Amino acid sequence: MRILLPTFFLMACEASLKAPVVTEDPFEDTPNDSEPDSDGDGVSDSDETEDGTDPNNEDSDGDGLNDGDEIDNGTDPNDTDSDDDGIEDNDEVNNGTDPNNPDSDGDGIDDAEEDETDPTDADSDDDGVNDGDEIDNGTDPNNPDS
Repeated sequence: MRILLPTFFLMACEASLKAPVVTEDPFEDTPNDSEPDSDGDGVSDSDETEDGTDPNNEDSDGDGLNDGDEIDNGTDPNDTDSDDDGIEDNDEVNNGTDPNNPDSDGDGIDDAEEDETDPTDADSDDDGVNDGDEIDNGTDPNNPDS
């Protein structure tokens, strides 16, 4: 049995065989080898000095996220709680909430105030009414029948 393959498929296979082999990840977030990174956080000492972070401490603000991860997450490596919602950035990253938004799910309740509801789900009971509106209306945001 003979299988005929479309020409574009054969051309793509031939091109991939000729493609150079990349041994390094060109998108890896590490400092230039010519610039020292004394604390190994992925941010060069010169950038840390410029940004006001400590080039000898991988977690300048002490919130549990190293400075390089803070930069990758868009949080402030000099502020333990970038969105000022009362939850440290590391805890927000680990809990799946947005460390740059005090109300991650947009339900009108700040993440730190969502003790009984899910801060990553605007409608914790999936009844079509967001949690903030349910609380304002005196209904239970965890009971779809309320």
